[in-house]
Amino acid sequence: MVTADHEIKLCRNLVANNFIFDSSNISVLPGLNCLQRNFPCNRNHPVYANFSIKCGGKGMPAGGIVYEAENSSSFGAAWFYVTQTEKWAVSNMRSFAERNNQSYVENTLAQVLRTKTPELYQYSRMSPGSLRYYGLGLDNGLYNVSLFFAETGFDARSSQTWKSLGRRVFNIYIQGSLELKDFDISKEAGGVKRAIRKNFVANVSENYLEIHLFWAGKGTCCVPVQGYYGPLISAIHVASDFVSTVPGILPSTPGEKSKLGLIVGIAVPVGVVTLILIFVVFYMKRKSLHHNEEGKSITTVVEVPVKYSLSNEQ
Repeated sequence: MVTADHEIKLCRNLVANNFIFDSSNISVLPGLNCLQRNFPCNRNHPVYANFSIKCGGKGMPAGGIVYEAENSSSFGAAWFYVTQTEKWAVSNMRSFAERNNQSYVENTLAQVLRTKTPELYQYSRMSPGSLRYYGLGLDNGLYNVSLFFAETGFDARSSQTWKSLGRRVFNIYIQGSLELKDFDISKEAGGVKRAIRKNFVANVSENYLEIHLFWAGKGTCCVPVQGYYGPLISAIHVASDFVSTVPGILPSTPGEKSKLGLIVGIAVPVGVVTLILIFVVFYMKRKSLHHNEEGKSITTVVEVPVKYSLSNEQ
């Protein structure tokens, strides 16, 4: 049983990545063993070289990439989740103490601009403090990390409404290194409801990757409602920048499967028709040759000269 003291330690450890649990506690917290201090799941035996997450929403294909769902209804303070495949994980620390509605998902019906895949930004994961995503069991090497953002919680400044006064500011760490300080989505994207993609290169040396979005108390706190602040992210895509031989290097996307099916669907009938045509041509040739030989034999018989004896003429 996890005691109140253990719950407090869990809250602290989820921020510091300093998990210290015995086997009895781990057994009642499925997947927690993967988030121990040394990330033991598939350690030294990598099975993946990429992962893609649809933060705060259902899984979907977008731009030729299949994003896995990250939309657990149990998301909350001192919370974590590890996929059944132990491919990636997510953890959150802190709750919106200032409000009763503890919603950690921001959604919009408005069209998100500057992107060919606006559906990727309709739902986003939000955290009031510390939000971490982990890639597990990764092949060691350099990785391209793409983070997708769109500010969908505020109105445009030109509207001059109360909701246009909001400012979301947070820091982005990758592998413990501060990559972006005081990152403001709408400022970087040139306005609200505009997509922006931030790209980074990260080195994986111990078979795991950590992406950490952290609110350091900057920006507004009470627009459009009390207790509205912290990191917001729509999707994550991480792929190796090297040729890997691990099993999970190239997961098939629906588009690729459709193309493969189309190719097979075309190639098989064409192959069959080609074989039939070859057979027909061969058969007709054989028949033609046989007919010609018979014709020659008949002609030879007909063309044999008939000799008459002059003595027989009357």
